[in-house]
Amino acid sequence: MNFDDELFALDERTDLSEDEVREESIKIIQKWLPYLDGEERILAQSNLAKLYLDRGTDIKERMMNAHMAKPYFLEVLKSDTTSSIQAAAAYHLGHVAILEYSQREALEWFEKALLSECIDRGRKIKSFYQAARCSFALHNIEKAQNYLEMGRSLDSARKYQSEYEAVYYLLQMTPQERKPFMLHKNGAEPVPLSYDEYNQLCHESKELVLDLGTDQGPLLWYDGFSSRITDDFAELIKDLATAKTPPPDEYWLVNIYRTIKSTSLRTTVDRILNSLRSDGFPDFMVRQQNKYQWNGAQLLVIKSVWPK
Repeated sequence: MNFDDELFALDERTDLSEDEVREESIKIIQKWLPYLDGEERILAQSNLAKLYLDRGTDIKERMMNAHMAKPYFLEVLKSDTTSSIQAAAAYHLGHVAILEYSQREALEWFEKALLSECIDRGRKIKSFYQAARCSFALHNIEKAQNYLEMGRSLDSARKYQSEYEAVYYLLQMTPQERKPFMLHKNGAEPVPLSYDEYNQLCHESKELVLDLGTDQGPLLWYDGFSSRITDDFAELIKDLATAKTPPPDEYWLVNIYRTIKSTSLRTTVDRILNSLRSDGFPDFMVRQQNKYQWNGAQLLVIKSVWPK
């Protein structure tokens, strides 16, 4: 059975899902590619790139897993395929970089996509908007404004308005207004934070960060790890981190969790701490002599200065 026969046989199968057909197609093309030449090889390379692009897009959009999608988009760029497909891969790699909190890398990918004369209109407009967003995060206000205007000039019907609204309004603000978060350290004056500083602190800090600046509830961060916690547990952490003398369990635990017996409270707190430990967090709370005590870690607290 030759290359065309295998593809034809696969096309005739009715027992496979769309995803399974794609995976089998990738295997067949990879198997035969070393033996193809001329126009047949170029066409096979192009088809393989499209399959990788589809697979990566599915993972990124359906499964929201940027790390799994990235290799497939990179395979497209290494392949001998059309400029339009390569531009699409660069565009998707820009979004992957945003999900990985790398604004500088994201900007490079969106700019690479914009260099292609074969990028489709929709992706071109959205690449301009995303490049504006990344430039703003990197404090290049003039560049952000230029990219935003280029995108808006193409998007006359404002079809993609939701893509640029946040950057548009941020660019209208004064530098002071562009710092919507405040960093609180024990015993120090609060420090204003920009979006970029806020993201960098949350994702790179080697200190414990209690993030109260989100609409979805408190987040605890440490060295790139994050965990959603309850409002009550966030208050508990703040109380313990700032207490000069650790109060006994029966006082401060019941004061926070008023509806549960103190024995159940200890079980609840220990379960949360074990879960955080398994997620990569340090032992910032220890229980000694019937008291929970703060274990020396510096607690940074972030709050939003804008009403929610």
